[in-house]
Amino acid sequence: QFVSEEIPFFALALSGDVDLYGDYVNFQAEPKQYFLRMTAAGVCPSFLLMKEEPSSLAYTDSRDLFSCSYAEYKEEVVQYYQAFAALKQATGNASIVDYRQQAGVSVTVYANGCRVYVNTTDTEAVLENVTIAAQSYVVKEETA
Repeated sequence: QFVSEEIPFFALALSGDVDLYGDYVNFQAEPKQYFLRMTAAGVCPSFLLMKEEPSSLAYTDSRDLFSCSYAEYKEEVVQYYQAFAALKQATGNASIVDYRQQAGVSVTVYANGCRVYVNTTDTEAVLENVTIAAQSYVVKEETA
């Protein structure tokens, strides 16, 4: 067996130096899982959106863009923006100095001491004495 766990290699290598953006959120089959994986890796979300209804693309080369109406995703874009703005405020421009994952629960440690705990499982988890609800995350900023 060559791979036992998936790790966010590019995010680990480039954190603190380059802002990374993920694939379009509105084309993900499991958006909640994708959100949590982006949170664990410190990767910013991106959306492909347009003002017109996707049906207007029916006879174009972009006809496969069936889920890109701004009106449909406006609230979700705001929610993602708020969540990732808060995460960015906590982590700042700090580099990722450690990342551990086991059985769907991970901790990402930043150089400024911030820790991001992510639980992608369907049950509550405890890691480093931090309780993380199912399908959720916890951000712990270093306190002086």
